[in-house]
Amino acid sequence: MAKASFSQPDMMDKFKSVDATAFKKLITEYKVQLLDVRTPLEYQLRNIEGAMLIDFYASDFEKQIDAQLDVSIPVAIYCRSGVRSVDAGILLVEKGFTVYNLRDGIISWK
Repeated sequence: MAKASFSQPDMMDKFKSVDATAFKKLITEYKVQLLDVRTPLEYQLRNIEGAMLIDFYASDFEKQIDAQLDVSIPVAIYCRSGVRSVDAGILLVEKGFTVYNLRDGIISWK
């Protein structure tokens, strides 16, 4: 999968990385789609309650995004350390989603 970039001027307005405190507030107080982009094994070991799993490394990742997510509802996204979720988040923004990324991933989650 090619690495995306912030090529469109409005992309930065649709993608925000936030710390764990802000992320927790976001997912508890607002209507968002909570998305874990790690592997099924990583998800099984530890996840944020209520998160849907769509493995970023799956060959049909984009197809699953299109089938399971509603572009009109913001996506709160995370991975293990914040790298995959940034790449996945950029792809989502390119598809028209508003994305909030958990900075430093689930390892920052308490």
